[in-house]
Amino acid sequence: MLALISTIGIPLGPALSGLMLTNLDFRWLFIVNVPYALAALAGVLRYVRGGAANRPVVQPGPLPVALGMGFVLMTWGGINAGEGYMLAGGWVP
Repeated sequence: MLALISTIGIPLGPALSGLMLTNLDFRWLFIVNVPYALAALAGVLRYVRGGAANRPVVQPGPLPVALGMGFVLMTWGGINAGEGYMLAGGWVP
């Protein structure tokens, strides 16, 4: 079911938002999300209890932190790959 929703939503979302931007003001894109946000808030208030406040916070180890930093640096490198950037005072293409 989730695959079906993703298969329909991924191409349909940009098409509908483009149609809305063509015919309406851009603020309508935010107004459309208000009912979904209210429904999510109602679900959180109804189903999530305060039990998480008594649990200890689990800190991630060094591996997830290193992987996260690596992914951020790989993304930054991919974005800036064609532009070149300054590194240690020299020009790196």
